[in-house]
Amino acid sequence: MTAAISAQSLHRTFGETVALNNLTFSVPEASILAVVGPDGAGKTTLLRILAGILNADSGTVQISGDDYSHIFESKKADIGYMPQRFGLYEDLTVQENIDFFADLFSVKGEQRRTRVQRLLQFSRMDPFTDRLAGKLSGGMKQKLGLACALIHNPKILLLDEPTNGVDPVSRREFWRLLYDLNRDGTTIVISSSYMDEAERASRFLLLHKGNIITEGEPAQIRANFHQAVYELTPEDARVAKEKLNSDSPFLSISLFGKSLHIAANREMQLERVTEAISSKGVSVESLREIIPSFEDIYIGLSQEH
Repeated sequence: MTAAISAQSLHRTFGETVALNNLTFSVPEASILAVVGPDGAGKTTLLRILAGILNADSGTVQISGDDYSHIFESKKADIGYMPQRFGLYEDLTVQENIDFFADLFSVKGEQRRTRVQRLLQFSRMDPFTDRLAGKLSGGMKQKLGLACALIHNPKILLLDEPTNGVDPVSRREFWRLLYDLNRDGTTIVISSSYMDEAERASRFLLLHKGNIITEGEPAQIRANFHQAVYELTPEDARVAKEKLNSDSPFLSISLFGKSLHIAANREMQLERVTEAISSKGVSVESLREIIPSFEDIYIGLSQEH
C-alpha cells in the first residue's frame, strides 16, 4: 500500500530536552493513524513537523513519495492541520468563521458555496450558522474547527488532540465524522492522550518521551503484548495497592477506579499470582484475568524504555 506520509529518523530537541528521538514510521493512504501518549510524549512536536510549521533537527518527511522539504509549496494545499487550540474567532459566527478560512485558502465561487454547504451538513452545524463561536459547546467548537480545517478539501488531515477535554458523547460523534472522511479517502493522523483512542484507529504509534515504544494495528499490538493482566476489586483499592507495592513480584500495579490492574510475567502461574496477593493480606475473591487495555499496554511497555 502506498504511504501518504513516510518519516525517516525524525529528531527534534528543545535545548537539552529530546522531543522526538529518531522516529521512523509510515502512514498508508486512506488510513487513520492515532499518535497516542501522555503530555510530554512528543505528539504536538511531531504533528507540527508533519504540518510543515516546525523543522526537524534531522530526518526527512515524504508526502506521497516526495521529499516534503523540497515540495512543500506544491503539497501544502493537500494538508489540513488543526492544532490543539484551533484559531476560531469567538466573536464571529459559525458561518463567518468558515467564510474566513475559505478566504484564507482562496476557495471561491460555486466551489466555495458547494463546499461550505457540504461541510455544514457533514458537521451538523447547519442549524447554528448564526451562533457566535464563543457560545458553542466544546464539542461543537471542535466540529467547527474540523469544518474550517477541511474547507480546502485536503487529502491529509492532521489533528492535534481534538478530543481533549471533550465529553464522551461528543468524542464519539467527532470520531464518526472522521470515519466518514476516511471512507471518502482522506488520510488522517490524530494525536490523543486518551489511550482508548488507539482502538478507534486503523494503526497507532505509542509515544513515550519522544520514542516510539510500539506501533501497528491495535488488535496485533494487543495480541503480541507479553504480560498477563489481572483485575482485582478489593474493599479499598488504594490500601490494597500500598500493601501489594511492598516487595512485589508483579511488573506493575495500577489504579483503575475502584479496581487494581496487576501485570505479571506470563510465565507466572495464576496460583502463584493468587498466593502473592494473599500473602500481603489482600483478598483474592474478586481476582480475574482480563484483556489488557491500551493503558495497561502503555504502562507495561513504557517501563521497558
